[in-house]
Amino acid sequence: MNSKTIITIGREKGSGGHYIGQLLAVRLGIKCYDNEILYETAKQSGFTKEFIEEFEEKRPSRFLYSLAMGNAAVSYNQPLHQQLYLAQTKVIKDIAERESCIFVGRCADYVLRDMPEVLRVFVHASMSDCVKRIQMTTNVTRQEAELLIMRTNKTRSEYYRHFTDKTWGNSKNYHLSIDSSDLTADGAADLIMEHLKIREKYQNR
Repeated sequence: MNSKTIITIGREKGSGGHYIGQLLAVRLGIKCYDNEILYETAKQSGFTKEFIEEFEEKRPSRFLYSLAMGNAAVSYNQPLHQQLYLAQTKVIKDIAERESCIFVGRCADYVLRDMPEVLRVFVHASMSDCVKRIQMTTNVTRQEAELLIMRTNKTRSEYYRHFTDKTWGNSKNYHLSIDSSDLTADGAADLIMEHLKIREKYQNR
C-alpha cells in the first residue's frame, strides 16, 4: 500500500463506525483517533477535555459560553466555538502530516480534504440495527435508544453543516458509503481494505 494511509470515518450513531475504525487500525498497524482527539486538543489548546466534550455535545449556536470562564485559551477576538474547532482542526492536521492513521468523526474528512491520500468513508445502518447495537452496550429501552440515535445524528449533522457548509452523510462527500446492516464490522473492514488496494492499483498506473 501507499507509504501513508489515512482514513476518515463519518458514522451514524449505532452504525458501528467506531468499532470498524478500531478493526482497521489493528489490520493496518496504525492508530485510530476518536476521543483521543479531545485529549490532544486539551493538551495543546488550554481548554479542559470536559469543556471540549461539552462543546461537542451541543450545537455551536446553543453552546454555553459561560462555561469558558477559567479557560486560558479563550480569545475575545473570535467566537468560542470557532476557537475550539480550529484547535481540533490543528490537532487532526498535525497527526495526519506525521503518520498513517484513522480518524472517526469530527469533520476529519473535510479538514483533510486537500490531502489526496485520504480515504473518506461514511457508515450508516438501519434504525433497527442501530438500536440493537446501542442496547448491547447500554441499559435502555428501544424507544430510548431510538431517541438517542435521532438526537445524536441531528447534533452531528448540524455540527458538520455549521463548520463545513456541507451535508453530513451525503455520498458526494465520501469515497465510500457503507451500509453496515448488510455487513458485519469485519465485512465492512474487508470492503474498506479492498478499496484501498484497488485505489492504489489504479493510482500507480
